[in-house]
Amino acid sequence: MKRIDLKKVLRMDFMIQHRCTGTPEEFARKLDLSRSTFFEYLAYFRYELGTDILYDKYQSTYHYNGATLYSALGLKLDNN
Repeated sequence: MKRIDLKKVLRMDFMIQHRCTGTPEEFARKLDLSRSTFFEYLAYFRYELGTDILYDKYQSTYHYNGATLYSALGLKLDNN
């Protein structure tokens, strides 16, 4: 992938955390990406950032299974 849009990465993370992605085609459309570019972003999440993202075909959504974006980056969320 040539260039990563941080806004799209953060939006993807938010939608994955809240399990509101929809199908791959819907998710790509929500992010204003082509289907192929969407899968490049997904590969970036999985292989470059080390997140564990799965797709639930019954709920039609992606979700984290373990490592999230923040944990992969070594960040902790302040819940205060």
